[in-house]
Amino acid sequence: MCDTFGLTPFNNDLVYHTSCEISVLAGNETVGERIRFYRYIKMLTCEQMGEAVGISGITIHNYETGTFHPSLELLKKLALEFGIEPDKLYDDYYRFLDFPYSEKIKQIRNSLSLGQREFAKLLGTGQSVIGSWERKESVPLRKSWERLCKKKLL
Repeated sequence: MCDTFGLTPFNNDLVYHTSCEISVLAGNETVGERIRFYRYIKMLTCEQMGEAVGISGITIHNYETGTFHPSLELLKKLALEFGIEPDKLYDDYYRFLDFPYSEKIKQIRNSLSLGQREFAKLLGTGQSVIGSWERKESVPLRKSWERLCKKKLL
């Protein structure tokens, strides 16, 4: 965003000058901070952004503050509204989900030579949960992804 300061005489001419604030992402921002950054660039309120993707402005605010975490599908909608590639909003968890996570889960489990039951026990979840991830019937929660990371399986 630029703020105009006006005209200044210079060598018998008038110079129009502005001051611009340039913002860039450092790379370690949360998903919410990334949403806020791109929303500010588009000069939209939370309410306007929410309307554009079919949710409330309060929900956008809650994503930005980290109170709630958006779905992968919603991040893709937001990216479309921002005119950016979806991965610009992602953290490592969303990159994992956007990659064929079901295949990655199977690959990890098979590399450990574990059945679904043993793998579920390792992650502190149920066998049916592992099966539903592998069939893409459900998405691993962030907490499960963090367990995979903590055990250095990703």
